[in-house]
Amino acid sequence: MITFKFPLGLSLECYVCAKNKAHALQSIRSAAKNSTSVENKKLLEKEFVTPEVVCKSCKVQRYCSMDHLLEDRPEHVELCRVLSHLLSSQKLKHPLLHRGNISSPEHLQLVISQLKLILRVKLQRPLTPREHHVISNPAICEVCFKTEALLKVCKDCAGVAYCCEDHCYQDAKKHTPKECRTLAMISSPFRQLDCTLNLRSFHQSVDMRQSHLIDAFFKATTLKIDNNPQNIAVCSSFSGIASACLALTNISWVSDQYSAVIVYVVAATEEHLLYFQEMHLRFFFLQYQSIQNLDLYFIGPKLLPRESPNKKVFRFRGLVRTVVKHYFSETFTAFSKSMKVDPTVILLLEPDFINMDTATEQLVNQLPGKRNGGVSEFNWENCLGTILRTYGVPICYTSATRFQAMADFTAFDSMALFHNIAIERVYNITENPYREILPLYNFSDWHNERIIYANNYLEVLFTSKNRI
Repeated sequence: MITFKFPLGLSLECYVCAKNKAHALQSIRSAAKNSTSVENKKLLEKEFVTPEVVCKSCKVQRYCSMDHLLEDRPEHVELCRVLSHLLSSQKLKHPLLHRGNISSPEHLQLVISQLKLILRVKLQRPLTPREHHVISNPAICEVCFKTEALLKVCKDCAGVAYCCEDHCYQDAKKHTPKECRTLAMISSPFRQLDCTLNLRSFHQSVDMRQSHLIDAFFKATTLKIDNNPQNIAVCSSFSGIASACLALTNISWVSDQYSAVIVYVVAATEEHLLYFQEMHLRFFFLQYQSIQNLDLYFIGPKLLPRESPNKKVFRFRGLVRTVVKHYFSETFTAFSKSMKVDPTVILLLEPDFINMDTATEQLVNQLPGKRNGGVSEFNWENCLGTILRTYGVPICYTSATRFQAMADFTAFDSMALFHNIAIERVYNITENPYREILPLYNFSDWHNERIIYANNYLEVLFTSKNRI
């Protein structure tokens, strides 16, 4: 099954061309041979054309032709209307110039953040993925930050642009072939597809402490990670279960066929459930072949109500394996008040303890005339206190950026200090060898990590009473 993960929104390429290529790729890979397959292949092989037609109203979105500008109008009009009003009311030449000419990467990130806040207030809704992309990755010279007369866009990745040839040469050390390949994966139609397989045949396990996601996936499935978007996306989806497997290497095992390994996925979301499909669970039992029973507790207020528990029994490696999934659409604090808390491991996937991602949402809801009903009642302080009191249990959490990882640990450490709880760190904000392999743009205000990955950094810690 192949579906679109999110729409393209890059402002350095024609939005309609990129969308058409993604549709062509989807048609080729998901349907049998048909009369349009040749046309679709030609469309995918079409060389990159610098989008020289700029929307005159918003000055942001670019197209390869007037036809594509008109074709995109119904989808682009809402964002365009807000930006054009900003330009006319502030008498600006470009939306990014609302704080003057851009002078540095830090200045650019500040302007982008403020522009997102303006858009969020004016639109009175969260930004769509496309809107995030087009604002976060503007058509701007990488060297001098000019927003007009961009004469050169890198045709290999469509991720960087320059106002002249000299600036292209100046940026050569920064825009390395490795970065170019990574940016190309983000902007290519391959990145826009969520490709999944239901793998059932697994072969060789690995030493989780000495391996990484690509190696572990290849040995388990014999599937190579190449330009096949299906293999890339499927391999990336094993990040969640592999991170949990790595966390479990830090405890001693006593094999007991009647005992279940209990994994709490705290602050779980609907997206996190995609990490725990049957093929991922088979990978888990491949790494820990003596385990026969696995209990998964998905706990989070953002989960949709569903039947719970959900039991699955299958045979793997000559043994009957039982997996029971429990779903709790509530906070971990509320869960702990009604249920016995006795996990084998606690897993938090990019928890965002300081609410960096929801800061804009909270600011908007605190504006005069806005109701506070949109602000989540989720309280990380109470949740962290409950998590920290699960003494002797490995607490594994991941973070997308190094700054976020540092902030997450600070939140843990501060709460532990308040409750006089000792923390033992197994890893010290380590790059996660089992992070996802599909690259992402860093939408935060920190320019030092332009390319990031889901579950990019890993921390595993234990807690005990009486901090010294």
